[in-house]
Amino acid sequence: VMPPQLQRQSQKEPLFPDTFWNLHTTKARAGRLLIVGGHQHRFDQVQALYEISDAAGMGSIQAAMPDTLSKIVGPAGFGHFLPASGSGSLGRAALGELLHLAAESDCTVLGANLTNNAETGILAESLLKQSDSRVVVTPEAIEVAKFHPDLITVNPNVLVVTPMTGLFSLANHHNLPIAIKPRAGIMGKIAILQQLVAISRCSYVVFDGEVLVASSGKLSLTPLKTALSDHQAVMIGLAAT
Repeated sequence: VMPPQLQRQSQKEPLFPDTFWNLHTTKARAGRLLIVGGHQHRFDQVQALYEISDAAGMGSIQAAMPDTLSKIVGPAGFGHFLPASGSGSLGRAALGELLHLAAESDCTVLGANLTNNAETGILAESLLKQSDSRVVVTPEAIEVAKFHPDLITVNPNVLVVTPMTGLFSLANHHNLPIAIKPRAGIMGKIAILQQLVAISRCSYVVFDGEVLVASSGKLSLTPLKTALSDHQAVMIGLAAT
């Protein structure tokens, strides 16, 4: 793999300053986000993504969760409770309403507290295949759609947001031979990302001790003072917004 022509972002100035001029000044025009996930025992990532994207300025936020959570969450006003599978996660019967909710949203986050079972996998794959909306794919969604990873990588409407472990999983699902060289550091991470980019039409945000963004044939690197690999909801919520 040839070394990339890397754009390095400093912590003093934004790499793309025009982005700030494009921010909406009112919530009514700031975009609609749909968070898809949860199962009968957990919805903490759904809640965290809601709070982070709201704080980041998202205009409207809704969540699509299995109906096994309806009594726990209650009438919060942001939740849509869809048919669950036998294991308590979202089931195949939820597809019609889920596609409708995704069509009414500007972006869908797929994978918060989403369990890896056959029925939920079929639902996630169907959403990726049939929805025309932008989709943020999380590490959980990478595992749920592991039998058809091309639904993620060849979709130009997909943004994969993951730590390096999720990138390894996605490469493994594609049977890509990944060579990890000792002490390769950031250049080793870039080389792995480039291998996936070469077979992809989607975009990537990969975070660890730094943030790597690969999109439209370009690659940028932003150093971080604190690693975010243990706080993935923060990066996913910000990237979705």
